[in-house]
Amino acid sequence: MRFNSIRYFPLIAILLIILSASAARMDRMLFFKQTKITTKDRLVVIRNRKKPAPEVKAELVLKEEFTIGTEAGPQTVTLEDPTYIAVGDDGLIYVADRKAVQIKVFDPNGKFLRSIGKQGQGPGEVGGIRDISFTPAREILINDTRSKRLHYFTLEGKFLRTVTAPSTIGFEGPSRDSRGRIFAVQTAMVTDRAISELVEFTAEMKKVRTLISIQIAKYPDFNPVGPQIRFLLAANGGLIWGVTTQYEINVLDADGQPVKKILKDYDPLPVTKEYRDKLMKESGYDPSYVKFSDHFPAFLDFRNDDDGRLYIRLYETTADESGHVYDVFDPEGRYIARAVIKGTRTPAFRHGRIYTIEQAPDGTPFVRVYSASWKKGVS
Repeated sequence: MRFNSIRYFPLIAILLIILSASAARMDRMLFFKQTKITTKDRLVVIRNRKKPAPEVKAELVLKEEFTIGTEAGPQTVTLEDPTYIAVGDDGLIYVADRKAVQIKVFDPNGKFLRSIGKQGQGPGEVGGIRDISFTPAREILINDTRSKRLHYFTLEGKFLRTVTAPSTIGFEGPSRDSRGRIFAVQTAMVTDRAISELVEFTAEMKKVRTLISIQIAKYPDFNPVGPQIRFLLAANGGLIWGVTTQYEINVLDADGQPVKKILKDYDPLPVTKEYRDKLMKESGYDPSYVKFSDHFPAFLDFRNDDDGRLYIRLYETTADESGHVYDVFDPEGRYIARAVIKGTRTPAFRHGRIYTIEQAPDGTPFVRVYSASWKKGVS
């Protein structure tokens, strides 16, 4: 019996269409599928695509609660130049005011309670505030980069002690863990190069080891959007770190061993001529030394919340530059959302709230507090 190909052509065409559709559907499933690879040294690598996977996709919902530093707030309190926000376990809000050289403390409803520190060089006095953090001993740690010292205060504002910080050209984010170790990023000149390092110190600021070291500049060239090291302490005593020019977040356990690596595909954001011109005008850099890269780094900074979500702040901004775009990852490292959060600096994420530093139309800075919730499976 001879096979009649013409007779069966419609059936074959239908089968091919079905197979093609199934293959396309499978491709989409593979595209969105999170890939996890566990190696013999327990390292889990999570590869995320450019869009959140359908099975974990969510939407961040923000609702304004109140502001601090505006007439509409619970009370009128002047914030001259707020640069950093930290929120305690009890919900108290600590705002580092760089110009006032103080930390201003507010209750969970935004009512002003007290100020910590005052400008000066004596005991309990602060030369300048770069950033702040809490210690496991319920102390507040002030990074005083002007006088190159670390100041410890009680949460009530009583001065405790001062420790000398490294004499480098940059010292950022000192954070103390439950073992008394202090981690920080320091920048130093080595011959004609600027080197940035993530370093572990003792409580007395004796260097123990360098975890990562990168070159961020080489004389005479300077790239204003060059690589930076970012890190934070994890709730389990580990460490989360990344270099901004790579979309790669590394997670270490409490013993410093790598346990997770979070990767994400992304489209590099071009550095526009408008951005270059604006930055050069505002900064006053010598144009003969500035060498911009063609693209911005993969990300700008990151923070985490009480539930272990990771919020990665991108260079991409809103049209009016009042806020930034964030990539959000769940505690497992899966990409779940792309969100827009207002503010000129990286917010704080605590107690189901997001605390931002924003600017009024006249340029006056203030703090805004939002309640944050999540909608699952949003299309």
